[in-house]
Amino acid sequence: AFCTYSDGASIVKQARTLDFDGPILMHGQTMTDEFIDLVGDDSEGCYFITSIDLTYPGEEFQRVIKKYKETYGKN
Repeated sequence: AFCTYSDGASIVKQARTLDFDGPILMHGQTMTDEFIDLVGDDSEGCYFITSIDLTYPGEEFQRVIKKYKETYGKN
């Protein structure tokens, strides 16, 4: 779901109230401290997906990318 953290929390709470215990995919921007505060343990099984720009020049970012490639050998 692509939504605000409060809308995302409502979606998750409603799904769990309906006994849905499967995974829930959410946009990465939904994952905030406020989302976790609203959802609590119902956030178990939520996955947050985002995209990244592998060419971003930040030193720390490039260090993580290098370590990932060394570990997994792929992009």
